[in-house]
Amino acid sequence: MSTIRKNWAMGAGELLGVGPVAAVYGHGYGATAARNVEALNKLSADGLAILKRIALFVAAPFFGLAYIVAFPFVGLGIAVWIGARALIKYAAARKTAAFVKWLGMLVLAPLLGLALVILLPVTGAALLAWIGGRTVAG
Repeated sequence: MSTIRKNWAMGAGELLGVGPVAAVYGHGYGATAARNVEALNKLSADGLAILKRIALFVAAPFFGLAYIVAFPFVGLGIAVWIGARALIKYAAARKTAAFVKWLGMLVLAPLLGLALVILLPVTGAALLAWIGGRTVAG
């Protein structure tokens, strides 16, 4: 156990009310602390568990908020998934889906090509600069 953990555990023993711990009155650890290493280990583990519980208590409302914000999107996604699976059983729906896919590719392919023509030279130059900088730095 590190010195910092021992100091924390000794100070936290009285604070947390988990029982007597080897006292440090500015005189180092001494024989009392040496006999209580196991107690300090247990106290340190108990203290860390308490800190974990406190952190979860503080973070719990934010977890709940994340679930509340995500719930409508998850529900909508499930509804679309179930509807698409039911709709794809019909030949007309399959043909319509294939046409929408083709139309989307027709519209987006030139835009994707333009984005790649613009971004890839910049990305390549940045990559070369990064590798050169690493080589010069050693």
